[in-house]
Amino acid sequence: MTKKEHRRRYRLHAKVRLVVNLIPRQRTISVPYGYEASNKYILELINRFQYNLQFHIPMESPKNGNNKND
Repeated sequence: MTKKEHRRRYRLHAKVRLVVNLIPRQRTISVPYGYEASNKYILELINRFQYNLQFHIPMESPKNGNNKND
């Protein structure tokens, strides 16, 4: 990649991190299941830099103090 492409990729990372989880070394964008991936920055990473879009099912964290074993 050229210096200009590296710079663009870095800027796209900054924009995308505000919205979704990004794993740059694996070139993976992790989004919640059902998320509409029509963000222009996400689409540019996928089309121009061959990133993969991975959907995950969000898990609810257990509430503190509601543990039956205490």
